[in-house]
Amino acid sequence: YKYFINLPHKLVADEIECRNDNNKFHSRVSYKRFISFKNYVKSFLNKELEWEEIETKGEFLDDQNGGYNVTHKGIFKLNKRAFNYDEFSEGEKILFTYAVLFFLLEQNQKLNIKESILIIDEPELHMHPALQERLVAFILKISVDSQIFMSTHSSLLIKQLSQNDKVKIMILNRDNRPLSLEERKLPYLSSNETNFLAFALATEEYHNELYEYLKSRHGEQQTYKAFDNTFFVQEKKEPKSSPWMGHPNEVSIHTFLRNQIHHSADNGKPNMEDLKISITKMRAFFDI
Repeated sequence: YKYFINLPHKLVADEIECRNDNNKFHSRVSYKRFISFKNYVKSFLNKELEWEEIETKGEFLDDQNGGYNVTHKGIFKLNKRAFNYDEFSEGEKILFTYAVLFFLLEQNQKLNIKESILIIDEPELHMHPALQERLVAFILKISVDSQIFMSTHSSLLIKQLSQNDKVKIMILNRDNRPLSLEERKLPYLSSNETNFLAFALATEEYHNELYEYLKSRHGEQQTYKAFDNTFFVQEKKEPKSSPWMGHPNEVSIHTFLRNQIHHSADNGKPNMEDLKISITKMRAFFDI
């Protein structure tokens, strides 16, 4: 922490002492630390960190031994503005904290980040998706040399991390039972499916994804009613227990719910329990 607080003052003092000898100045510990911190700020916040001298003052010491004291003061600037932590958004404050953390870890000679195990709890909190993506990029970068464990409630974070084949993702459901992403049914990573597996959230969006994927595989050229009859009713033996355009017992619950989602003015809103039943059944149809 003292490195961060005193670093701009030390930079001013060292630059004055080096008397415009850039090579000498760039070899100083203060400058090397500044460059390291600057790179972390750029990685996490995508902002340019600079430093600036604001005051150099000397005064004679008023004691029996005499002497002369010189005080150097400097400030950090971000994108040409004086650094002010209070101007950060909540997400930027979190990213800045990560920048400081990794900078200090790098400065600690007793730690080797390349041999460390890092544990991060819910890094997505208060974070805009664009900032979250920047954090993911950095985590993937340092994970080449370190082992990182993270917990998250963000399906977006899972989706971003899953693009890397070195990332192992495990989902814990509400009963703390571990689930593997192999329990997914859709051929792509779906945030809606992740939320269903982890939190048993039966959403209209996930129902849509399952229904439309089954239709694309088993009845792409058919009308919705024809697809319902050939796939759900005839092949999967689902009962015609739901209405179609006001006529009772014309289609399965799956197509009726699909119509409720897309045409609620004519069919009403889908019932949550019906959504769960339909989603569970459609997931089973992927295995047959």
